[in-house]
Parts: sequence; structure tokens; C-alpha cells
Amino acid sequence: MGMEIKCRGSDKALEDTVSLITDKKWSVNGTVIKVEGNKHTSTVCYTCGLYPLGFPELIMIGVDLHAGHIILNMAGDVMRKKGEAYSHGDVCTELASHPTAFIDVERDELMGMCHRLFNPGFPALQLVMSDRESRFPWEVGFDEVRMQGQVLLGKYVEEVYE
Repeated sequence: MGMEIKCRGSDKALEDTVSLITDKKWSVNGTVIKVEGNKHTSTVCYTCGLYPLGFPELIMIGVDLHAGHIILNMAGDVMRKKGEAYSHGDVCTELASHPTAFIDVERDELMGMCHRLFNPGFPALQLVMSDRESRFPWEVGFDEVRMQGQVLLGKYVEEVYE
């Protein structure tokens, strides 16, 4: 696979994550960020440890940290049980109360722990939440006000969703 764990520093979170990866598990990391060009803050939750298992790392932005932790763990469990990764364009209804779409991550700088442990270029997918009407950010009528903290780290491909 060409994946190498490179460990810098010796903080507790890093040690715990390496221990989980060694046991063929993953961690879910969460933080609060300032949204560029916006006065609001947002949340970031992402996995670290799915890549060594042969799956893309996952990230969610703009969701409650606790809910993000649960959803990302569920998505990791689904991939592990099926032995198959989610792909760009997949829409899933079993992870949250509203549909969730997966898009390729083009900007992975928010996934700090993954950067500390893996070589550049690790695969990652963003789970994008739909609004209350099950519309995604790229669809007409999406509730931008309610979902303003959800920043997209990649692009959707419209024909995938037709």
C-alpha cells in the first residue's frame, strides 16, 4: 500500500492513536476552527487509522462533535464489515437522520493527526450532511443559513448524483 506511519512528537493523543492503529482500530479526532471569511466558528471531526486498514480517512465539518464522532465510527464500522470503502458520490441514509453524501477531499490540511502519521496523499472522503429537506450544498434550495459551518473540502460531480 506504500503507507508508512511516521511519528513526530510524543503527546498522549498521538500515542493513543498509534496504539489504536496498531490494534487495527482508528481514532476520531475533533476540534473547533475559525471558518475562513466568516465570523463564525465550526467543528471538524475526522478519523485517523482507516487508511492502514485499506479505507479512506473520513472527515465531517460543521456537525456537533459528539454526533460527528458517532457518525464517523459508524461509517468506519460499515466499511470494515462490508470490506468495501465508500466512494465519491455515494449517498448514504443509514448514518444520520438525513442523507449524507461522500465527496473526495482535495484539501486535507484539517486532518492534523493523519498528517503527523501518514505520508502525503492519503485518501480521504468528506461526509457532507444534507439539510432538513434532504438537499445538499450543491442543490438548489439548500439551507445555507442553517448549515453555514459546513465547509466543502472538495467538489461534487453533478452527473454522479443524477
